[in-house]
Amino acid sequence: MKFIMILLPVLLTGCAARPVLPGGGGSLLSGVETQVATVARQAMDGDPGARVLYARWLADTGSTAQAREVLLPLADQGDREAQYRLGCLLMADRTPDSRRQAVDRMTRAATAGLAVAQRTLGDWLLNGSAGTRDPAAALVWYRKAAAQGDAAAQNAVGAALSAGRGTARDRTAALVWYRKAAEQGNALAALNTGNAYWTGSGVRANAGVAMAWYVLAEHNARPAESAVRRLAQQMRVRAMMLSATRGRLSAARALAEQYLRRYGRPGVPVTPLPGGA
Repeated sequence: MKFIMILLPVLLTGCAARPVLPGGGGSLLSGVETQVATVARQAMDGDPGARVLYARWLADTGSTAQAREVLLPLADQGDREAQYRLGCLLMADRTPDSRRQAVDRMTRAATAGLAVAQRTLGDWLLNGSAGTRDPAAALVWYRKAAAQGDAAAQNAVGAALSAGRGTARDRTAALVWYRKAAEQGNALAALNTGNAYWTGSGVRANAGVAMAWYVLAEHNARPAESAVRRLAQQMRVRAMMLSATRGRLSAARALAEQYLRRYGRPGVPVTPLPGGA
């Protein structure tokens, strides 16, 4: 298994390129060395989890061919996590043959019950990466992943129901799924829940409740979700102004604080709302 030793120099090169932190850089580098050596040893011993983790590291450092070499034997044995990771790598090639192989691998992982694979296959069927667009088939896989608690899949089910995409339109049911995902910290789902209350889609319109969900969406948006954060902020301001004109701003603030305590992303500082507590 000569590929096992490829990653350590790559990781160490990356660490060495960074400034050494006073009093802690050496121990940090030593920790990286130890972790890589441990995972490499476990992978050589045939540990499935270590092999998948090692392949992820290889892929993250650009060594995709080596990552495939690590994953392929495990995937051929039916390991669903390896099937999923291999499917992602194959789809990234964007060639017709690799795309067919990617769909095959992802379908195997999804059929084996891996929620993230079910959701990913749903994405591919919806956007056409799996061939022709098939919203109904996409929804089937989204529902399977959503039933396992996958928040992104729950939001996708809500979006399909709201738009009538691949199924009959049911905005009341859409809101149920949006809220399930939002309560798990999904920022886009919180934004969608806020929009439902703002527009009265599937529920009675309520600017105060909408504001609370917009606050949560803004708070939970990750760095890669800057567009979600900006839109949530814009809508939060509009909902706040309307709530204020109706004398309901205090109640809206209290609800927003409640949502932040219950559903806010851990470790993210809560920014005080403008205008006082």
